[in-house]
Amino acid sequence: MGAPRNRTITNLVRIPWELRGEDVPVTSRFVQVGGVRVRVLEQGRGEPVLFIHGVGGWAEHWKGVLPAVAGAGFRAIAFDLPGFGHSSPPRQVRYLDPPDPYYARFVRELVEALGLDQVNVVGHSLGGAIAAVTAMCFPEIVRRLVLVAPGGFGQTVTPRLRLCCLPLFAQAARVVPGAVLRRFVRGDFHDPARAPEWFYADALKYCRAGAAAEVGRVMSQLVTLRGPRHSLRRAWLRRAADIPCPTLVLWGRQDQTVPIASGKFFRRIANARSEIIDDAGHLVMLEQPAVLQERLVSFLKARARLPRPAALTALRSPAPGPRPLTGTPRVESRGRGTAR
Repeated sequence: MGAPRNRTITNLVRIPWELRGEDVPVTSRFVQVGGVRVRVLEQGRGEPVLFIHGVGGWAEHWKGVLPAVAGAGFRAIAFDLPGFGHSSPPRQVRYLDPPDPYYARFVRELVEALGLDQVNVVGHSLGGAIAAVTAMCFPEIVRRLVLVAPGGFGQTVTPRLRLCCLPLFAQAARVVPGAVLRRFVRGDFHDPARAPEWFYADALKYCRAGAAAEVGRVMSQLVTLRGPRHSLRRAWLRRAADIPCPTLVLWGRQDQTVPIASGKFFRRIANARSEIIDDAGHLVMLEQPAVLQERLVSFLKARARLPRPAALTALRSPAPGPRPLTGTPRVESRGRGTAR
């Protein structure tokens, strides 16, 4: 007989979000994946859509998008990446290094822990890079791919992001005054007046709680003070054409954090199209949520020609199979608190 399976606990906490004048039920729970305790928010039923936030972000970045996706008949799932939000940090990992990037393995095992076989994946900024690399490494689990201002593979990096790789960044961020942090993140908006107050409050809270340290660890592997690590970019550029699923690339026209010119990498994806959202900076989902909702739902509902799973498996890299993250995935209930 095999080892007994871990028990899945399904008594979840129901969290109301007041959006559009409706009481929208959202569930919050923790999933244990490879030694990392990951917070997951879910809403709706149907074909699953997995949302991945960017560096320094948290699940509520998708707060204004989840209700529309759930209302369109999908199961919307957002989560905190390891080390961000309420998720615990990983230990000594190589985040996006080929041929076996931690983030891609993490997404695959998170999908398994949620009891799913295949998902639509939506990634923003670093989350877009994670989504794309996951589709390269594990194409059989990605049904459709949406990349919102995807980062990680541009030929240049803004000075603001380069500073994040400095060893002193995390220490300074822990004690930075709220006004300074506010000015730092305002650069992600075309019109800072659209930034909700809860965004600034949560950014400061998570920054001081340890997210800044994780930002430093991630960015130190992706960039230097001189710019991006080009060896990393070249390695994945060679595999971008291997992404077989229908792909939508969205960008805010006024994005100054990851400018549209950075999107040249993603033109290598064969089955992709790109669209520009006017009057929006980097945080498109917070600045133009209604427009993003419409583009996203329209793409997810389109009767695109999807590759068969068997064909997808054949496209897998001949490199040695990726090792699993440590531990067996299991799900815990969230015993206290509410999402913000």
